[in-house]
Amino acid sequence: MSDNLQNGYAICFNSWLFDERIQNELRLLLIISSLSAKEGYCYANNDYLAGKLNKTSVWVSSAISKLKKYGYIETELQKFGAVVTNRKIKLLALNNEEQPPLKNPLTADKENLNAVKENFNGDAEIFEPPYNVCARNNNN
Repeated sequence: MSDNLQNGYAICFNSWLFDERIQNELRLLLIISSLSAKEGYCYANNDYLAGKLNKTSVWVSSAISKLKKYGYIETELQKFGAVVTNRKIKLLALNNEEQPPLKNPLTADKENLNAVKENFNGDAEIFEPPYNVCARNNNN
């Protein structure tokens, strides 16, 4: 497992950013997203994740349970008897063909629902938010 996370990337859906229930767990979710890029899942243990976040492994365990409860991740455990030998953490958002839009989507200015971007001539273009986009199939 690479310790060089600073040069990587993580996928972050807007619904993650604006879900107040997981604001304390968002950094963990982003690290899981980053570590899932190669294999499609993250196999880091709680101690590794705790070290990256400067948290305790107990906090990581609780945060993973919370992310599972709200449907952001799922875990697959491989056991030898009663002992867990391997754990795969998968992001569920990447498997959803239609990510549900937020009920009250916000933009940076929190005033309108459309993002406005100025082109080189100074004209404003309005871009609708791309709901129902599947990141797994977006290869552009």
